[in-house]
Amino acid sequence: MEKSGAIRAKFFSFIQSHNVPEDSGPRFEFLKALTENGRDISHFNEKIGPFLKVWMSSSQNVFINTKDSMSFLVNVIKFNQSFLDSEVLDEIIQ
Repeated sequence: MEKSGAIRAKFFSFIQSHNVPEDSGPRFEFLKALTENGRDISHFNEKIGPFLKVWMSSSQNVFINTKDSMSFLVNVIKFNQSFLDSEVLDEIIQ
């Protein structure tokens, strides 16, 4: 189980650091798969809030389906609210 957690953390680090605008769609699909569409953020729960805050406010979102991104964000908040700072929640909701 610990090995899969380390691998999940490495995959998240890759998603977080891969800033190629043309890859935003596949990168988002990878993030959805990694988190079971926002339901499981274990092993990177402290990092995903600040990442989403920055990523969702960037211009790269033009490559992501709005309905999918909203569904994902709702799930992240619904299933992981205790891991997200109130400041991050405020930014995501706005």
